[in-house]
Amino acid sequence: MDEQLFTPPPAPPHKQARPLTTPPGVSAAVQQVASVATRLKLTEERYQNLQKRNQLSETSLLQMERDIKTELRVLTQQVVELRRTITDINSKADIMVGELSTVAKKHELAVLEKYLDMWEPTRFVTRKEAELLIKDAKYGVRKIG
Repeated sequence: MDEQLFTPPPAPPHKQARPLTTPPGVSAAVQQVASVATRLKLTEERYQNLQKRNQLSETSLLQMERDIKTELRVLTQQVVELRRTITDINSKADIMVGELSTVAKKHELAVLEKYLDMWEPTRFVTRKEAELLIKDAKYGVRKIG
């Protein structure tokens, strides 16, 4: 009895294999299905390539947008700094104009030059020379030195 439990069941009787023959319209349909499958595969590959290209373009555009925003921020800061500099230059120019209004003009300097030429201040006596002259006059002797 133990032998019957572990023995495989008997093999079914073999049927004779018939040669495979395809009906005449089926081979044309199989060829068309194969052609459609090939074209579908090519179309899917093209679609995947287009998706990759589109993703690359989007990534590139996003990077360009970030770069442009960064440059715009830097340019804005530079414009603000230039405005501050221009304001500072304008205020300093206003101060200079105010100071230049108090400076003597050319014709005033010409009048002053005329008086100096008339007075000849180079011929004036210095304090030291005046003190020596006073001592000489007081003592009647001239000291050299």
